[in-house]
Formats: sequence, structure tokens, C-alpha cells
Amino acid sequence: MRTVAVIMAGGKGERFWPRSTASMPKQFLRLWGEGTLLQQAFERALKVTNDVNGVYVITGPDYGELVLSQLPTLPPENLITEPASRDTAPAVGYAMVYVGQRIRDAVMVMLPSDHVVLDEERFAETLQHAVEVASGGDYLVTIGIRPTRPEEGYGYIEYGEPLAERGVRGREEIGGSKKQGALVYRVRRFTEKPGVDDALRFLKDGKHLWNAGIFVWRLSAIRQAFREFAPALYEGLSEIEDLLQRGHDAEVREKFLAMERRSIDYALLEKANNILVVPGDFGWDDVGTWAALERIYDKDENGNVIKGDAIAIEANGNIIENSVGDKLFVALGVKDLVIVNSDDVVLVADKRRSGNLKKVTEVLRAWKVREASEKQRDEGLSRREGAGVF
Repeated sequence: MRTVAVIMAGGKGERFWPRSTASMPKQFLRLWGEGTLLQQAFERALKVTNDVNGVYVITGPDYGELVLSQLPTLPPENLITEPASRDTAPAVGYAMVYVGQRIRDAVMVMLPSDHVVLDEERFAETLQHAVEVASGGDYLVTIGIRPTRPEEGYGYIEYGEPLAERGVRGREEIGGSKKQGALVYRVRRFTEKPGVDDALRFLKDGKHLWNAGIFVWRLSAIRQAFREFAPALYEGLSEIEDLLQRGHDAEVREKFLAMERRSIDYALLEKANNILVVPGDFGWDDVGTWAALERIYDKDENGNVIKGDAIAIEANGNIIENSVGDKLFVALGVKDLVIVNSDDVVLVADKRRSGNLKKVTEVLRAWKVREASEKQRDEGLSRREGAGVF
């Protein structure tokens, strides 16, 4: 059975502000290694499909040209443009419909565009195994990462017994100890962003994995899951599919906007009973906040991560990013800060609060609206005063 990979590249990456903006989200930036995060995801997808024609990218209406400029070998017809942003369940469903119109059935691998993978060969091996599992039945397969810290910002997967029909595959390290076991397990439950106590318990019990947001399933299996567990979404997707087949593209956006905003986890995965998890260990990080750079970059002798023109003096545990700056940054006697330079903004934040930058973007949006309103009002007053003079 043919394998296709769909790269999800529609996020805004607001927690990586000010480098990540509405016009240039995180997935289009160079944050690690060679190329942008999207380009790295594309190369990983090719390792799974072995065919550029089997790689698709789904993104928002504002980013299509940016995707094609960064991925010049992507066939233009493999660019899937979402009519609007409606969270991951409608995005997965739209990709399912789009690919399904071209291929009757296939194994579809859903890959985030903005994650870091340090060991791409082990990544490819893990995904190829997940593809093999998905092609053998009507399973919804996810990839789980062994936790290395009590992370509150990730979703967790509790796994149960091994999938008997897959048999036993050598010795696998689960929960920190070597024991005989299969590389595929049934999923008992998902937990989204637990508190610190639960996250610590999950780390210790050896029964939980991080949810990497990587999914593998047959088109027929995910279609059945929508039909059974998200009937309203399935109905909307069916109407969109019919509109696309009849060439009524103008009406697709209206139907898509009417669909409920739902994540794929809440819409399907927390309800279905045919969920499997394949453990993965390939140096994964979702690079969700600036603090993640501490996990992927080397630190100096005082625990500082420094990118670009910067010097840290008697400073500890800081993250300084000045790779696009035109001046030297000097950090003297400061601790646990995130200092980031962009073309028009300098951010200085408490490292522990670097995951809350979405609040900053919300405040700035409100500030810009207020500023524009006040400017419009002042211009109106000036026109009226001028009319009175003349």
C-alpha cells in the first residue's frame, strides 16, 4: 500500500515571538541545524515516502507562496491550502479529503512542521514501523516519546498491553529498564498538559509517553473514525468533498468556516478504542518555547545559551538570541532571562514565563487596534478643524 506524508504547516508559533510573527511563523525560521524547520520536516518526510510525489504540505491561505519558495521540489499540486484555521481535526479531515480524491486508499502520515529531530535515521525507522502497523489493520497509530523530565506543557499517552498480533520485536527499553516487549502498544488514555504532580508521577511510573503529535493511519481508517466519533465534522467534510468534486471551490471556505474548532485529540483519539502507540527515541523536541533552546544547544560554563553577537558576564542560565541583530548584546549580572532581538522588537522575559508569550501578542494586537483607532480619530478631528478654518 502506498505511503503519503502530510506536513502540517499552518501554525502561528506565537510562543516564539518576536522571531515568529504572523507573516513569518516559527516553521519558516532557521532555529536549529541546516534549513528552516519546515525544510527539515520535508527531508524527514522524504525518508518515510521515498518519493517527493508522496509528500504533501497543508498550510493556511497566507502561507502557500512561502511554502513553495522554501520547498522548490514540492509538486505545486501537493500544496493543500486550508480555507481557514480551524484547529487540527478539520485540518486532518481536509487533508484526508484532498489526498483521498487522488488516491483511493493509502497510509497517511501526519507530521508537524515545527519540531526538532536530532536522529533522523531512528526517526525514519520508527515511522516505517508505524506505517507497517497501520497498513495491517484499521488502527490509528501515534508516536510516543519516552519522557525525560516532568514536562507540564506536553500531552501524555498511557500505554497498556502490547498488540498481540504484531508479535514480539526484540528487547525494548520501556520505563528505563530493558525488558522483552513488542514495539506496539494499545493506548489506555490521553492526558493533556497535566499539573506538575501528575507529570512527575507519569515520569516515574514508566507507563506514560509524550504525545509527539505524529499520527499514522490508513485513509479508510481515519475516515471511519470521523464518521463514528465526530459525525458533525464528518458531515461537513463530506459536503466539502462533494463541492471539490463538482468544482465549486468558492463554496468550500464557507462550509469550512462553519465547522467546529476541535483538536484531533479531543475529536477522535480520546474516544476511539483502536488507538496504538509506537515508542520513539530519536531526539525529539517540539521547540514550543524559547526555553527549549536549552535542550538542543550547548551551553557555556555558566549555563547560558548564546546565539549571535552577545556576551554574558557574571550571568547565569540565560537564553540570548541575537542572530539577526546589528549590534552587540551584553548581559551583565542577570539570571534566567530570555533576551531576543528581531528586526523591530527586543524581548526581555523571565525564562520561566517564556511559554506565556501568546499573552504578549494578544496585548500588542489590542494596542495596535487602539493606536489605529486613536490615529483615525485624530485625523478626523484635524480634517474638521481644517474645514472650520477654510
